[in-house]
Amino acid sequence: MSKVNITPAGTAGYSWIEKEDPKYGKFKTKLILSPEDARSEIAKYDEAYTANYNRQCAIKNVQKLKEAPKAYKLDEETGNYIFSYTSKYKPVVKDSQGNLVENTGVSSGSKIQVGYEYNGWITKDGCGLSMYLKGVRILELVEYTNCDFGEPVEGGYVAEGSSISNDSGSNEDEDF
Repeated sequence: MSKVNITPAGTAGYSWIEKEDPKYGKFKTKLILSPEDARSEIAKYDEAYTANYNRQCAIKNVQKLKEAPKAYKLDEETGNYIFSYTSKYKPVVKDSQGNLVENTGVSSGSKIQVGYEYNGWITKDGCGLSMYLKGVRILELVEYTNCDFGEPVEGGYVAEGSSISNDSGSNEDEDF
């Protein structure tokens, strides 16, 4: 069994940790880290990436293989690094004290730590290193909420077949 690595605290982005992303059928999250916090994670990842690359070259008995993109990237606008974690299996979710939690509605902007394992792989298209999402510790929760626009806009666009709620108490133009 691989060693579970724990990240420094960072900001969650595009998180699907309590249910699968319906588009990809996976649990996943992105973790945004400052350059200072990302330094040690990048060093660990690059070391594991190189070891996997060398191992795959030896297995295939070749000098060079096509390399897949790394599981992190630099956000040019902010200077922060964005790390990507995925899994076919639901990760363990805990609060800051280590208590198991469910249905928190964790969303982008939450402060989290990620527990993950490296997984080296090779396909006909090259080799790479994934970070399997094993668990998430929620340090500061930002809950997912639906957008509430408030009252309808008078005279605005109305989709065909839509009904407009009229909270004025008037029954004049109602069909029922």
